[in-house]
Amino acid sequence: MTITKDKLYDIVKTLMFEPTEQVIDEIIENWHELEAKIKFFDNLDLSNVKPMSHIDETFYTDFLREDEYLTEDRIERKQILLNAPSADLEFVTITKVVK
Repeated sequence: MTITKDKLYDIVKTLMFEPTEQVIDEIIENWHELEAKIKFFDNLDLSNVKPMSHIDETFYTDFLREDEYLTEDRIERKQILLNAPSADLEFVTITKVVK
């Protein structure tokens, strides 16, 4: 996938960023370096490699911790809505940033 300055400016505009020309140039340079490194994997023969679910091939069933309800750091919804720049009756409202 090739990326151009125009395409990159469109992406950052939708995310409401305002990068400098230098930042855009660095992103494009890093993108090209990443593409070159990824092309290395195209040359690997993986036809006899079985897919794995975990890198060490050990199946884990308890890798998620139990949810814990903490009350000492709790902020009430009313307080959050009062501090929000924009809110409706129950939710903080924000500007849509993803198309």
